[in-house]
Amino acid sequence: MPFLRPVNLSGFLSIQRFSIYAETGLARPRVSIWSAEGQRQLAYRETLLAQYRCAYDRRQRRLHEVSHPTLYQTICASPQLELIALDDAQWIKVQQRSVSRRTSLPTSRGAQLLLAGFETSALMFLCIQAAGW
Repeated sequence: MPFLRPVNLSGFLSIQRFSIYAETGLARPRVSIWSAEGQRQLAYRETLLAQYRCAYDRRQRRLHEVSHPTLYQTICASPQLELIALDDAQWIKVQQRSVSRRTSLPTSRGAQLLLAGFETSALMFLCIQAAGW
């Protein structure tokens, strides 16, 4: 069963810890992702954009590795010419983000300090001064 992911302005979409290239000409629409037998296929409106080989860890229920990209020529390609032509070694199509633990937000909040011993806050003091009162 496919699932959908939006494409960012650079042409990448996010799957778990991986950013995978789909197509630069498809900024913001959702792309369907098909999983079958160690492969991930990216399609937009029944047009195959790319195919990747994936290793899935069943115990942790997450992707372990994404590799071997195969990109297809489509009508969705950006008409913009490339400023610098990159070969396959220079153009990284799969980027893995580090595993980051979510940090808890601080529980204490800061307190407003008094300005020169007045009972009003510094912002209120500046507003009164700017109004010329």
